[in-house]
Amino acid sequence: MVFVDLTLDGMVGKLRDPVGPYERTQTERFDVLCSASDIADDCIAEVEFAFGQEAADLFMDACYEALGNAVDWGIKGGPERFVKTTSHYGRNGVLLSIENSGGGFDYAAKIGAFRRGEPYSDQSSGKGFVLFNRDEIEVSYDMDGRRINLMIT
Repeated sequence: MVFVDLTLDGMVGKLRDPVGPYERTQTERFDVLCSASDIADDCIAEVEFAFGQEAADLFMDACYEALGNAVDWGIKGGPERFVKTTSHYGRNGVLLSIENSGGGFDYAAKIGAFRRGEPYSDQSSGKGFVLFNRDEIEVSYDMDGRRINLMIT
């Protein structure tokens, strides 16, 4: 995993001849799981086509962990909450962005603790950084931790 200090627009700028965005926004937990996973599945299929099955499996694990986190933290509290998935494709890679309306988190502090081998989560689960810890995947956060961008090139 390569944590990069880029916004979504900055990551899109790294794609050659980007197409997209393809977006879906949902407010209900079931709708998010169905609709957002459709976009994630499309991204994973593109990764498999461009980079092979092993890369697709790595990207799938990261995408679904990020999507699960967005669903868990982004739509608590009712219909005013949302999860938005956005995908972009380029000749050299695939980018999936997952945004939620939750409270966000101090991602810089969590990344620092993870890199130092310190506990970075006060929960027993918290396997996202472990799944994102793949050299093939570039990860960035923005919007105060409410959006994660996952890109494979």
